Amino acid sequence: MEMFVIAVRVRDTQSRWKKMSDDNSRSYFESCKRQPLGWLLSGIILVCYLTPASAQIGWNPDAPYNEPSVTRDEAVVEAAREQQSPDTTSIGLTNIRLNPGGNVSVAGSWVHSDNDLWIQQGAVVKYSTLGATTSSTSPSVHAAIDLELLEAGRGATHRSGSASADLTYFVKIGRDPDVLPPVLGGMPEYIPVQLVSYAFRNAEPGADAVGSLELFNRRSGESLITYTTDEDGAIATNSSDAVERNYFLDNNEIRVGDVLEITLTADVFAVIDNSDGPDARTIASAEAYVDPLFLFDQAAFDAQRLLDPTLADIRLADYFTFQVSANITAAPVPLPAAWLLLAPVAGVLATRSRRGART
Repeated sequence: MEMFVIAVRVRDTQSRWKKMSDDNSRSYFESCKRQPLGWLLSGIILVCYLTPASAQIGWNPDAPYNEPSVTRDEAVVEAAREQQSPDTTSIGLTNIRLNPGGNVSVAGSWVHSDNDLWIQQGAVVKYSTLGATTSSTSPSVHAAIDLELLEAGRGATHRSGSASADLTYFVKIGRDPDVLPPVLGGMPEYIPVQLVSYAFRNAEPGADAVGSLELFNRRSGESLITYTTDEDGAIATNSSDAVERNYFLDNNEIRVGDVLEITLTADVFAVIDNSDGPDARTIASAEAYVDPLFLFDQAAFDAQRLLDPTLADIRLADYFTFQVSANITAAPVPLPAAWLLLAPVAGVLATRSRRGART
């Protein structure tokens, strides 16, 4: 029923496949894009050879990850958890790009990190890059980079690196089929929604960081929320002081049954001097993080009832639920076999690169 949700993201992901380093593989997948059957066969091949089972329900167990400790209102988090349910008809998609470190595209949440010495034309740079997306009541994206020049070399006057993490997932406003409608009053057609977002960024001189969030209603074609950390003049520079933003969508923006597409992005960039001079900048780091959650806006609905007495006197959370992409909700569940085969069609690719950018 909701298969179009995946199909849309497949088209968006195709461009990323051009980044594959293997020319033969590139040619093969380019041909598959022109043949629907080729897409399906490619997905089956990829799920067999490239995708660990854990990719469907959580992050890579070989890359331990400590999510930033963000101070949240636990009562709000618990309410959001109670109002969610997994939607097995849609999946979330992760794209992580590290330079140095390589790229990963996968269905579900993932952690991809790299740390090593980057040696080029005599210059020795110690680096650490990270891109992460998480499965939770409030799915998040996190990117971080650290560069340190250990020894100056020849060639370019600078060395640079970057890290980026993107997560796209879907939320549908659905009715709880086990709850009978109220005897008195009509059920609402539009549902008021509150989105709470936590974000922080930290960038030293020579580095930059930005986090962003977009909420898009697939039925209306309207972008309901577009936010970046650049909007906050005094954005928090550490996780414990993450900025909280509240968005209230109570002007008939969201109908029952609407599918909402949420895209989270964290981008960081760092540049150091390839010099051992006294004024050289030899250390740079940056970090960005975004973490939203959904709630029903009961207060707004109660206000609507005062203006429209025909509406039933109900608690929204008793009759409706946020049906979230099954592989990124608070309690991940194994997807049906058919969806596991479709997941890699959305781009289960992992490539590794040791090339560093130069400026």
